[in-house]
Amino acid sequence: MKTYKKWVTVLLALVFALAFAGCEVTVPDDTKDPDPPPEILYDDDRVLSDHAFALSQVSGTDALGRSIRAGDASQKTCEVGLFYFLWLGQHPAEQKAVYDISKLEQECEEEIFNPDSKVSEAGQYHHWGEPLYGYYNSGDPWVLTRHVELFTMAGIDFLVFDTTNNVIYESVVTSLLRILDKFQKQGFAVPKVAFMTNTRARDTAVRIYNAFYAPNAANRYPSLWYSPNGKPLIMTDPKQLNASDAVDKAMLDLFEVRGAQWPDKPADANNFPWMSWAYPQFNHNGVMSVSVAQHTTARMSLKERNRGRGWDKSDRVNFTMRAAEGSNIQSQWNTVFAANANEKADDDVDTVFVTGWNEWIALKLNDYGDVYFVDNYNAEYSRDLEMDKTAYGDNFYMQLVDNVHKLKYAEYKHYKHTPVTATSATDQAWESVRAYPDFVGDAINRNYRGYVESTTYTDNTARHDIKEIKVASDDTYAYFRIECAGAIGAYREGDTTYMNIWIATERTEGYDYVINRTYGKLGKRGKNNAYTDVADAEVAVEGNVLTAKVALADLGVDPADPGFLFKVSDHVDASDPMNFYIQGDCAPIGRLSYTFGYVK
Repeated sequence: MKTYKKWVTVLLALVFALAFAGCEVTVPDDTKDPDPPPEILYDDDRVLSDHAFALSQVSGTDALGRSIRAGDASQKTCEVGLFYFLWLGQHPAEQKAVYDISKLEQECEEEIFNPDSKVSEAGQYHHWGEPLYGYYNSGDPWVLTRHVELFTMAGIDFLVFDTTNNVIYESVVTSLLRILDKFQKQGFAVPKVAFMTNTRARDTAVRIYNAFYAPNAANRYPSLWYSPNGKPLIMTDPKQLNASDAVDKAMLDLFEVRGAQWPDKPADANNFPWMSWAYPQFNHNGVMSVSVAQHTTARMSLKERNRGRGWDKSDRVNFTMRAAEGSNIQSQWNTVFAANANEKADDDVDTVFVTGWNEWIALKLNDYGDVYFVDNYNAEYSRDLEMDKTAYGDNFYMQLVDNVHKLKYAEYKHYKHTPVTATSATDQAWESVRAYPDFVGDAINRNYRGYVESTTYTDNTARHDIKEIKVASDDTYAYFRIECAGAIGAYREGDTTYMNIWIATERTEGYDYVINRTYGKLGKRGKNNAYTDVADAEVAVEGNVLTAKVALADLGVDPADPGFLFKVSDHVDASDPMNFYIQGDCAPIGRLSYTFGYVK
């Protein structure tokens, strides 16, 4: 028996040795991650208008590297409002000169708090900094047009006009309403409007009603009234309205009247919140305020006793180095997202009100030698989202767009690509391609007085007014069709700004490629953002349409699953990205881009 077992053991050893002779034995490695499952590709069955589609495709990366992603429509309907100011250049007696606190801090800071200063005069409004559009006048139609475009592309649903000081700025509102109406008729989801009152609330409300809402009002635009519950909203003191008075009764019949919630008063869920000094903010029946900064004392110029742009809620400290990234307002946006992530429906926020866009100025007050500023002070202790020239650029605008996207859109799906070959401007293949509409009438020249009447601002870079963009691709090429409102002029030798098409193949600041920086060429970005021609691009102009064709291989794009970000600009000096907000025309405006296909 022992001999038998011995031979069996030898035989088995021989079998295994022969089986594995010349072979490498692989030992399973349990530490390796399994291959990820293949990504699901969805059929694109979305039913959207071109305007809604384009808005969902807005994307971009800001100067801090923060990316805005395209999105898909969410099941939850949320609205975002913005506090808007009308007063710049409208009070000549208190706005005789431009006093810029940020510049005064660098040049002669002691003069700011000198009650007898000649370079920083008491009783005069002071800017906290210089707006990107200069020290402008609120009535400037060039500025108003750009504001409307910025708000629409950000997805802002309504503007609340600041009429809290018993002035309704009728001429400015009228100009803005006409611009809103023009673009709304083109199909854009422009913001609607409402008013907020405070001082002499009833008197202010009556003048607003007579100017803009009464049946015989000259500037009556019912399609622009913000009416979240079916009636146009106004924020005024309901206790001051008497139903036995004919005008008051007419207003009570027309308006949804909500009191304005001030941060120093006990919270009332029925009021509309302007700003909150509490954190987390109070939920007013689904409405929550979000603000850039908060002056929790009456005096914003006390700085550290207030909450500036870089306020950190955890450490309860103002971090100047975080002001540029807007840590304060982001913490308040996070309150909104946390409330909506809560399973309790009563906690949901369906309306966000953001304070604010363009206040810019604060009065220098002299209380028996004690000088102070309320509402705004300098760059860090101010509460405007609008782009400025030196401190934050467009960081706060891009942050606004990003948060609105996170609120309104679900995560973008990876859709299957449908190849399209379009050989000319009139090719019928374009009829099956979605359009990215642009504003007709935004490419206008500027010639208007500034904040002070001695200053006039001009800009004459408007040339071609972009109306619509279509983009398609097949297995070899990407195709672009750009339609303008009027005929496209002939290219002139050396014009690097002629109908540029900018392309980014990944989410980084700026663009990897540009078509037409040299006409008919594809330029690639290199060191110092300089572009070098690397390939041909087939470009043709037929009347008011420009078409371009470029090889996907030259872009480094997968033809089976193409994806890139793009924008079109004309007559814009792109050496400074802020010029996309100012010069010529571009679609979309500013640092924003559109998404074609899927970009990780």
